[in-house]
Amino acid sequence: MWRGLSKYNPEGFYGNERIVEALFQGIETGRLANTLLFAGPAGSGKKTLAAKVARKLFCPNLCGRCP
Repeated sequence: MWRGLSKYNPEGFYGNERIVEALFQGIETGRLANTLLFAGPAGSGKKTLAAKVARKLFCPNLCGRCP
């Protein structure tokens, strides 16, 4: 895990609920864009969301809890 990642609330993407839902729905259905760009102001959760997406993408069971 990246240093500093744990200081953010992993569930708290306030104001981005639809974006997060669309990302994870795309992963589950296999219809995700080839490239994702995470942009926003400092502290908006870009790194945290990118880590969660990567964890879910590389999880063999799509549980999102695999190391």
